[in-house]
Amino acid sequence: MYPLRTFRSETRASSGDGQAKREQSLAELKEHIHKYYIPLGRQFMVLFPEGGFLHKRREDIVCGTRPPCRTHLHYRLYPSSEVPTDTDGMTQWLYDRFIEKDKMLEEFYRTGQFPSKENGPQVVRQVRQDNVRYLILHLFFIASTFLQYRILCELWSYFW
Repeated sequence: MYPLRTFRSETRASSGDGQAKREQSLAELKEHIHKYYIPLGRQFMVLFPEGGFLHKRREDIVCGTRPPCRTHLHYRLYPSSEVPTDTDGMTQWLYDRFIEKDKMLEEFYRTGQFPSKENGPQVVRQVRQDNVRYLILHLFFIASTFLQYRILCELWSYFW
């Protein structure tokens, strides 16, 4: 199954600020590419819109301190039998999915809802971050990692 995912957050930069920020970001990107990307022979690049969404909000996302906002996620699963295996077919299939995604986003921006072509109802789920749960999980993983380390040390000293 291949997912089609579309993300959108309702908090966006103001349009007057956007042009100057984009120009500044492009200049910084050009400098970064010439300084780090090309000399190190990098093979991939991940870009974030509007001057670096991830850089600005990384601490808020990790710590869960960002005020609540509505984030919409739409995905669809495709059976692997529907996905072409040849290069040209896959290319066209992906282009068709991007066109479909753009139409869906246009509808979403206009109405505030994704278009519903499926027979079943759209499931809307609210996701909440539970900091106590995350703390317990992290403590469990730290303790289990330490326990595994101690077991390996004992085994190492037993055999060597």
